Amino acid sequence: MSSNIFNCCKESNLNPLEDFNSYMEGLTNQLDEEVYIHGQIYQTDIILEEVDIVVRLIRKNWCYVQNIVLNNSTISHDELLNIREEITKCLKLIIKCLKYCDSDVFKAQYLSSTLKHLKAFSSLVVPVGELEESIYLKLFGSSHAKDRCPIYQYFHTYLDIQYYLLLLDHVSGNTEEFTSHVTFLMKDLITISEKNFKQNSKCAFVCNCIKNIWLIIQFLCEKILGEDSFWPIFNKAVDSYDSKYVLWILQDVGNLQAIDINGKFIGCLSERIKPNFTLLESSLKVIVAKGDFNNSILLTLKAVEPLVCSLWLKSSKIEVYQILWEYFSKRLNTSARTSKNFTMVELVELIDKILWTPKDCEEDFELFLSMLSTHLNEHPHHWGKMKGRIYSQLGPNKIKDLNNNGLFNVSLLFISLTKVNFEELPKKFMSFIENLPTEKRRSQLIWSFYTSFFVRHVRENRSIEAVTAPFIKMLEEGSSDQKLFPLIKTFVTDFDNIMKLSANLQLHQWVLINSWIHNYMTSCYHPDLVVLLSVLLNAIELINTEQIWYEWESPFKNYVYPTLKYVANSRSAPEACGTLAAKIAVLCPSLLAEAFTFFNSESIVPKVSSNFLCVILASCPNSFMLSSQQEIVALQSWIKICLLTRDSYEELTRNIIKLDVIPSFIKTEIATAGDPLCAFIDCIALNIKQHVQSIAMNKFCENCFGHVERWITQYFTQPDNEATVLRIYTCMSLAFYKIGPLLYNKHKVNCPYTRLVSSILLPTEIMIGKTLNPYILQGIKKTWHLFFGATIKLNTSNDPFIERTLRELVVKYIPHFAISDSPMLKCLDNETIAEVILDKMSNAFFKQPTKEAESNIFKSLRIINDFVQGTTSAPLIKLIVDKTLYGIFEVVMFHSQRNVALTIVKNITSSSLYPQVKTEFEEIIITITEKHLAFNTPNYFQLMGLLAKFIPTGLKSLMPRIKKQISNVERMRGVGFDKNLRLNLEKLEATLLQM
Repeated sequence: MSSNIFNCCKESNLNPLEDFNSYMEGLTNQLDEEVYIHGQIYQTDIILEEVDIVVRLIRKNWCYVQNIVLNNSTISHDELLNIREEITKCLKLIIKCLKYCDSDVFKAQYLSSTLKHLKAFSSLVVPVGELEESIYLKLFGSSHAKDRCPIYQYFHTYLDIQYYLLLLDHVSGNTEEFTSHVTFLMKDLITISEKNFKQNSKCAFVCNCIKNIWLIIQFLCEKILGEDSFWPIFNKAVDSYDSKYVLWILQDVGNLQAIDINGKFIGCLSERIKPNFTLLESSLKVIVAKGDFNNSILLTLKAVEPLVCSLWLKSSKIEVYQILWEYFSKRLNTSARTSKNFTMVELVELIDKILWTPKDCEEDFELFLSMLSTHLNEHPHHWGKMKGRIYSQLGPNKIKDLNNNGLFNVSLLFISLTKVNFEELPKKFMSFIENLPTEKRRSQLIWSFYTSFFVRHVRENRSIEAVTAPFIKMLEEGSSDQKLFPLIKTFVTDFDNIMKLSANLQLHQWVLINSWIHNYMTSCYHPDLVVLLSVLLNAIELINTEQIWYEWESPFKNYVYPTLKYVANSRSAPEACGTLAAKIAVLCPSLLAEAFTFFNSESIVPKVSSNFLCVILASCPNSFMLSSQQEIVALQSWIKICLLTRDSYEELTRNIIKLDVIPSFIKTEIATAGDPLCAFIDCIALNIKQHVQSIAMNKFCENCFGHVERWITQYFTQPDNEATVLRIYTCMSLAFYKIGPLLYNKHKVNCPYTRLVSSILLPTEIMIGKTLNPYILQGIKKTWHLFFGATIKLNTSNDPFIERTLRELVVKYIPHFAISDSPMLKCLDNETIAEVILDKMSNAFFKQPTKEAESNIFKSLRIINDFVQGTTSAPLIKLIVDKTLYGIFEVVMFHSQRNVALTIVKNITSSSLYPQVKTEFEEIIITITEKHLAFNTPNYFQLMGLLAKFIPTGLKSLMPRIKKQISNVERMRGVGFDKNLRLNLEKLEATLLQM
């Protein structure tokens, strides 16, 4: 077995502590009779007689290795290992021989001789502190799996030698020699660690072997000199070193006392732990005395914290923290922390670090607070001594001079120390806030600290009632000044987190909801309002889950609900208004009836009503029942929502079909429809003839559509959404067309149909000739054919309203529709509709006298002309002739647009369909002759002259009838011959002869 004790680069069969324990417990193997050293065999029973020879061999080998290293010479690895083995083997043999020497007389003699020779040898060992810097660099570089490097073997051989010399001291029992040797060895080890410290290493031990030699030193000191002997020697050894380094190495060396004799770390259970506050306090005093305002002592505190907050905690002294407070109290306004506004969540995380995970603290003051709170929790009787120091340094003048860093540090101090005294510190914190100047109290930093202060309470299951007054005042001040709204905006998010982090929701969190809500909700930006509503919704969900509404009812009922009503009246109201109002109403039965009426009224935007209804109906019938009138209101609201929005209706529709007011045959159809309103209309239209006879269905449809004109008023007054306007016209045109008979009552002037015509088809603007909004005009243009067709389908005879409506739909919209894509032109393909359009058009624009503008007459003529040119339908051409030709002839006779009118005549007479309408065409010529020959002779013969060019043959065939009419006119005039008539007739006949 190798005698080399220290070897950390590879697994060794022997652990230094195991060898040490074996030695201390007398478990080492018995001596062999012979031992082989350096090529010679020695008898073990006389080895001590020749100790000078053995030591000379040790000295020779060591000097050789030492010279190799100091002179940077080379040596083979195997040779170096053999030399090291010889050195340790000899030392181990000497120790064992001394230990097993039975004769006290001889043992004393041998011990004296051995000590003499080994002391001479040890003087040849160059102290580590005298080595060159380059050797240290090699040592640090070779300490990890680089055992082939000579410096590694040199250093570990050095440790082996020191180990055996320590055992020799133990055998000798000479405490002075032992103390001297330990002091010398400590200084060497401290020097090595100092080099490591300057390399910014995290550990004082270059390798595990150094840790083990420190442990062995501690064990031997306790064994030889007593339990309290180690630290005085250590303190003396580090006396000349920098205080920061001293505390750094103190941490690692002190932690070794938490390891038992078997090398197992048992922490605070170790009976070996002996605090060294003498060195710690003296070093801290030096550090804080030298400390400037720009340097952090974080590393120092990190070195001290494991000792004072763990190993030495039970014996910890308040003086340590008094020293540190004197340092920090003068530097409250300075910090290496990056300047930024901490959010409440960030502050809570920071406070958690301080209270629970001090090793994660990144600032010296934060770590100090962590250490202080840990100490005071263990020694609460020290609080009286410490608080006097703290409060004396935080007088009014000091608080007045605090900058942001100072405010941060003092706030952090008070909140962190609540862990120590939750009765006193909150009062101090509130006093601190109240004494701040107004501008500092209105900073984001202070608000975030205050809300994190609430979090400390609610997480500890403590009520916040006693600590909210100053903050509520700050909230009320902030809500009355929009410049302070950013503070409230942040608080809203913080309130959400307070709710989520609370141990329960009966800790008076509700006092934070008060009058500031109204001012802020009614004045803040829309995105901020959405956030606030979301937070309140989250809160009410949590409250409902825990079934503790009783305590929360008052603030929601008195502050939130009235403000929701105010906000919901806006066209830009967030949909969450409806959701929140409904949840409050469900939990407050006294509000339900009023809320139901208000949030389903026409002044409330659909998305708000929709969300309100979804929540209310989802609670039916389990929580409450709706009255029959409320069911009607809900149905009307559903129709309004479907009419005015393009959103998803699935959830609302699933709930609306619960209502008894909706017939079962309709429920089935709309339940899965993509567009439930259109499906609703289609479903009613399936049996329209039967439904028309039903008083109940007439009443049902009146309930459904009887308030549409009120719903759409705000969307038509100043339209800002084309899609919404188009949606209204699309759905209402479908309703007109498919279920018009259920909406119209000839005997009821104020029926839904008449009101809707006045509001969406023939509003005041169109009746007085104003220009319509482009969105409205586009909506009418795309649905005009349905509205017109629906009105025709009503099929009521002698109905002035229907006649007037049809006329106005033609006359009033001719000016607004372009000719090329006029819906009227498209409707002319339908004979039933075409007949009415042509009749209204002719009566209004063609037949004399007309008061319509030139442009409108021109448009009307162009529409007919375009249709004549494009149609191939004989019945439709016949309609054109029957309904408009007479008027067109009058336009030719009396109006400036005669050329356009003549174009129509020309296109008709040149059409391949003309033979099929020839008879009707000629009869209209005779009709125009009978009316205008006598009183508008020049205009009439001018028309005939033009017609002679288009249909000379046809006109020739009509000449006998024209002549007969001339004779009748002469007879009526009482003359036998009217020269003017006869001259015009002769000209016409002459023209015809030329054709």
